[in-house]
Amino acid sequence: IQPDPSAAAAALMALQGRTGPDVVAATLEHLDAAHAPLRAAAAEVAGQLDLSDADAARICAVITNRMLIEKSAMVLAALAAAAQRIEGPEILEPLLGLAGHADDRVREGVVFGLMGREDGPCVAALVRLSGDAAEDVRTWATCALGAHTEADDDVVRAALVARLTDPS
Repeated sequence: IQPDPSAAAAALMALQGRTGPDVVAATLEHLDAAHAPLRAAAAEVAGQLDLSDADAARICAVITNRMLIEKSAMVLAALAAAAQRIEGPEILEPLLGLAGHADDRVREGVVFGLMGREDGPCVAALVRLSGDAAEDVRTWATCALGAHTEADDDVVRAALVARLTDPS
């Protein structure tokens, strides 16, 4: 009998915002689930957990590794978005690597993962994504540049000005 991914995903989503070793263990377990919807739900939950330093390091390691091997765009989008709340520097390289992904859901997840990050490569990726072919990616990247970062230079200003004439 195959597990019902939608029921399991709904149950996992109920864990959002909670803490404790059982929640962390369930999240880590589901990040490696056979079904992509379960992995995606676990990534979404991981991005919402209030974690101790030790648990944050464990979650960061698993999400970083999962970004490198995951094939599902749905899961990659959730992993990338979860990175917004993960502070480990090791997550940046795989996250930035997804900025050029073919699927716009993944690129949008990357924007969420980069929100609030001030370092040069992250801001540069947001600048590139503010000119993305996908409207939602452009919109969220522009929001990230204009409202979620203190970055202010000629390149950022030019990216923001370019969006003023965007018909979308």
